[in-house]
Amino acid sequence: YILVGETVNICPEFTVFKMNNSNETAIGIDSQLQVSNLIYSLCVWLLLLTPVTVLDLLLLVAIATEKSLPKTVKIVLANLLIACLVAALGLTMISLAKIILILCNCSEHSDGACRVMFWLITGGGAARLSFMATYAVLIYIIVKFQVKGISSYRIWFAVVIVWIISMGYNAVIFSPEILEVAFVDGVTCTPHSSGFATYLYTGIYIVIFCIGGFTLTAVIPIVTLRFIKKNTITGDVSIHRAMAKFSLFLLIGNIINFLGQALPLIFTLA
Repeated sequence: YILVGETVNICPEFTVFKMNNSNETAIGIDSQLQVSNLIYSLCVWLLLLTPVTVLDLLLLVAIATEKSLPKTVKIVLANLLIACLVAALGLTMISLAKIILILCNCSEHSDGACRVMFWLITGGGAARLSFMATYAVLIYIIVKFQVKGISSYRIWFAVVIVWIISMGYNAVIFSPEILEVAFVDGVTCTPHSSGFATYLYTGIYIVIFCIGGFTLTAVIPIVTLRFIKKNTITGDVSIHRAMAKFSLFLLIGNIINFLGQALPLIFTLA
């Protein structure tokens, strides 16, 4: 927005306009902008984030009460949904924080709170991508070595490792050298590149979580289905085949996740 007046630097991070004879115009533009931001945030929260969160919770309950699924599969799928909820929590916090800042017309902002939200989004997103790949690998092991050959303790160990790597790696977001935080229009918590460190962090994230998780989720189910087709499988083959096909269904979700996780990080570097 172009306002008539001269700019005055209040601090190195922000520039504001000193008004001459355009106070009414500026107030009108600012009010329209705040109303637009409020409506947008409410729509995202109520029409997108809330239904997704409720659906994830219902699926989590359904998986927990499902008796036909092997326990090891239920553990991985449950943590996959929990990872989705963690990322959704971060996005919900950003939308709610934006609504609160607009309604209260607050001038003070918390850099730390923004970093917590970004950490939940990136960490939960990384865990979600990783658990999709973990599920694909688990189904291959179940088909090839049978369910009895897998210990629940080993699955829990793998789950803990995934969470530690996903949340631990993205904890570097709390460092200003990795990521800078600013408030667009005074209400929108936005990440910005701080230089080479951001490029390095983003590159590793994309290679390990996005490309790595996507590749495993794409390749392993195909290998599993080919194994079922070429070998004699004992037990209920239809269940094994259904779980393998479900891995391919997760591939569609992983494509969306790949774009959803990688593109924002790439845009952050701009």
